[in-house]
Amino acid sequence: MYRSILFFLVLSSPIHSYTMLDKFKVLVEKKDFDNARKKLEDYLKTTSEGFRNNQNADKLFSYYYFHLSLHEWRRGNLKIASLNMDRALSKAPENIEIQKARAQLYIESNQLSDAQQIIESFITKLNPSDRRNFNFKLATLMIKKEMLYEALQILRNHQLNFPKHLAALIELANLYLKLEQYQYAIDTFTILINLEPSEQFYEGLRKAKHGLEVSLRTVHSYSASFKIRIEGEHFENYYPIIFEELENCSSELNAIFGYEPRGLVHILFLNNIDFQKWNHLSNYVRGLSDGASWQIRIPINRVQNFKDKNLLINTLYHEYSHHLVRLITKGRGEIPIWFHEGLAKFLEPNRDHDKEAQVLRKLLEINQLFKPGQIPNSFGMHSKSYEAYIQSVSIVDYLNKVKCLDDLIASLSEFTEGTKFSDKLIEKCIMNEDQLIDQWTKSIQKEITEKNSEY
Repeated sequence: MYRSILFFLVLSSPIHSYTMLDKFKVLVEKKDFDNARKKLEDYLKTTSEGFRNNQNADKLFSYYYFHLSLHEWRRGNLKIASLNMDRALSKAPENIEIQKARAQLYIESNQLSDAQQIIESFITKLNPSDRRNFNFKLATLMIKKEMLYEALQILRNHQLNFPKHLAALIELANLYLKLEQYQYAIDTFTILINLEPSEQFYEGLRKAKHGLEVSLRTVHSYSASFKIRIEGEHFENYYPIIFEELENCSSELNAIFGYEPRGLVHILFLNNIDFQKWNHLSNYVRGLSDGASWQIRIPINRVQNFKDKNLLINTLYHEYSHHLVRLITKGRGEIPIWFHEGLAKFLEPNRDHDKEAQVLRKLLEINQLFKPGQIPNSFGMHSKSYEAYIQSVSIVDYLNKVKCLDDLIASLSEFTEGTKFSDKLIEKCIMNEDQLIDQWTKSIQKEITEKNSEY
């Protein structure tokens, strides 16, 4: 990303040794940083104390640390990259290119408050092109921080100054959807279609229009943690249970994850037709946590009509846990689907453990349990889906039994800094995914053997 950065250092100034500086620069370009540092230190030993203490020496060190930081950044070592970028910035605090790189590194390291602060400190000094880009970055990081209305104001002002900036318009349209300001979303998607017609924008326009239509037919209400929408004809019947169980759900899961959303979580209870128009999903889907809109949507259908209180409660916990994981990780960490779904099901308060055990027993008998390296990337909606969910929650059960599930949950926030789930699994559980599946299978076999012996 930063190959195009012009780092203005006068490396060929007459005060320096051309030979030394040429060798120093070549070593840095070859990423031989140890020898480059030694070459620089040896050179400084031969110069006057005045030179070592003046800005010329600082420029050389800044150049060195800046490129070392970029090298570690490309390798994914964000913490080491950040340390060296700070060193570069301390040697050249007014250098706008280092400030820009530091802001981007803050963003990628999920240090969003620091990113916001440094961008706000230099944004007025930027040329129009850079100002446009960093103004947009400022808005998007505020969205990541769940500062939605602050981001909305920035994007609105941004639209006035850069009315044809497609990326910002897309973010603005999606933000209107998140905030359920559907008429504004319709207007913004219409602008996008006029600028550059695409299937993505037509689909956004369709969702915005559908959202507006549904909002006129639903009752809006609020609890301490949720903004709730439910169809009017169902509202009186479901009102007491929904409000009570939503607050129980948020209280328990916020404590488990050690995280509380900044704003109210939007949750919609829809008839099955409206639910399908949002998501094009099967009649048998119990709910959905939509990562694009940040809405939780739950259908009222023949499978889930809330006559079964325990089913409703399980659905609330399942979808809210997905919502928290998305907020905490910002979608990063490469979390496998078996952990996403297994954890959500693990946190359901009213699981049918006997039925789950029957499914696992059957799968073991026919040799259809998950195998190392062969877990599907998507469970879909078909005859094998339920079995995949049961196996996933069983794996998470096993992680809990070996006392590392709590550590994995506590580590979710680290995924935004570049840590991957696979790395954290090895660190916290002392096994990789293949080893986990192997040990989990053996534990299932042992449990079933022990139960058989009881009979």
